[in-house]
Amino acid sequence: MNITRFAAWLFLLIASTQACSKTAIKSQDLTPVWHTGWKAPGYTADSFSWTRFGTLGNGNANFAAASFSSTDLRRKIINFKCRFNSLEALKGFEIRFSNNKDFKSHLSFNIPLYDTPGFNIIQPNEWHNLSFGLGNAVTVGNPDTSSIQYVGVYYQDKGSIALFLDISDISITESSHNPILSYTFDDGYVETLAVADILSEYKQAATAYIIPDGIDEPNYLTLDDVDKLVKLGWGISSHDTLPFTQRTPDELNKRLNVLNKYFQDNNLQKAMRHLAYPQGEQNRSYVVPLVRSMYDTARTAGGGMETLPPGDFALLRAYNVLNTTSVEELHKQVVQAKKNNQWLILMFHYFHDPESPAETPLSFDINKFRQFVEIVSNEGITVTPVHQVYEMFTETKTQ
Repeated sequence: MNITRFAAWLFLLIASTQACSKTAIKSQDLTPVWHTGWKAPGYTADSFSWTRFGTLGNGNANFAAASFSSTDLRRKIINFKCRFNSLEALKGFEIRFSNNKDFKSHLSFNIPLYDTPGFNIIQPNEWHNLSFGLGNAVTVGNPDTSSIQYVGVYYQDKGSIALFLDISDISITESSHNPILSYTFDDGYVETLAVADILSEYKQAATAYIIPDGIDEPNYLTLDDVDKLVKLGWGISSHDTLPFTQRTPDELNKRLNVLNKYFQDNNLQKAMRHLAYPQGEQNRSYVVPLVRSMYDTARTAGGGMETLPPGDFALLRAYNVLNTTSVEELHKQVVQAKKNNQWLILMFHYFHDPESPAETPLSFDINKFRQFVEIVSNEGITVTPVHQVYEMFTETKTQ
């Protein structure tokens, strides 16, 4: 073996070792600290290990913590599974990381909870594969992210019934993928064309989640417009008006087949296996299983930044851009995605000229959008449609 080939082999070996480095924290090592709840013995079932923690149903906050070898959380992915017996009982849940046992300074990762059940990524009595990077963290105090050695799980009920929390072992792995930004535009409104023209100036493409019933209708794209987006490199993917949770399983199955037929009949197969949940609503009993069987990815309507790879391609998180969202806020999200090797999926709907007031909270100033696109171009982050991001991971698996 010559020196050049040996050096290349050694580089790949080191890179592979780094990519595979992993910190594992056993859930059974988590110990209740505040003595306000209880912990059951560990279980091994469903091909992984997990531990059950519980509250007393009196509204008291609970906290279980464990120590582990000092770990640098920068550009890492935190991954674990969790399950709750009731969303109605759940007041709050966070996983925290700290340098110190007292957790006075820490990084907090939480899951937003909504009054509308279908908005929640977490659903009762179902396992959820959750992943976080530092771009998802809320910083309390001044933790040193390069030397984290304590993990804590905070959970609290509403004071009505006892809460059960099942949590798996926690893994911390390298995030070896470069950061990505994906622009997504819901519904297929006619102003998407103006947005496409702006993006094309910077040789950027996006994802349009179109509602087939709206195409060729007033205020929506025409089929010729959609074809123009395809030629600009956009992904044309599926969306609908009525939330899937408002259809029966049989109705939903038929509706998804109707949507897919539209894409096939109109030669839009390239990105047709990608979906945005109508109004962001889903459930685990039949919506997500049906979607998994027909689509490669499905985007929700919130939750923040994604990891690379995501914890669940069928429940992609997104950053919802509103009329009140500033360019500075969006820029901050891009910086965080770059810093932490994460995937920022931006969700837009309507656009308006600055001279015209926004008619809906979902409308964004077109001039601000242009300003933001220029900032993104200067930042140098990779801009990729959703379906192409998915293909990056499927191609990696087949190599």
